Amino acid sequence: MIFYDHIFEWIIFGLVLLFFIYGMIAIREERDAYLDTAIPMSFGPFSLPIPSWWTKTSAEDDESVFVFERTDTRYEWYAEFLDMGVTDQSLIELTRIDMEKHDIILDQKEIRISEACHLFTNEKIIANVEDFIRLEGTGTKESKDRIYLDYVLFRLKDKTTIMARSQSSVLNGVLEGPYFEEVLKNAKFS
Repeated sequence: MIFYDHIFEWIIFGLVLLFFIYGMIAIREERDAYLDTAIPMSFGPFSLPIPSWWTKTSAEDDESVFVFERTDTRYEWYAEFLDMGVTDQSLIELTRIDMEKHDIILDQKEIRISEACHLFTNEKIIANVEDFIRLEGTGTKESKDRIYLDYVLFRLKDKTTIMARSQSSVLNGVLEGPYFEEVLKNAKFS
């Protein structure tokens, strides 16, 4: 009898559930659909499949740094790809210098370091990576803002060093972070 006494509330509840189910399906399929609509972009010796909703905000004439942001939303997020050229500094030292430059302190318990074969899927990239480090987790920027950060630094056999970094507020890292990772996973070596 409770069902019949509150039929309109049950209908509204059912519609809300259907809306959430639709949202879950759309989000699940979005990662696969991103590859179909990705825009290939040359960066150094790589071709990166950039999501169509990312906007390049770095200078067009500087081919050594690409910065992408979501300009269609108010997400506090950006991704940066930097060709650091040939350098003998260790990847850990380059990361430390960059974090100091941006006044970032990572939470120690959140840091994960992995090997190139755990990120890249392209065999030619894996074969050409001499040194690799990935730091991922949460931290504090400028002693006040909580951030999610994903650093990927690697040195190729020709000694060229590449840094890729995704930075966002903690919650927005959940939204764009997986696409940053997919860009790197699906990168191709020219």
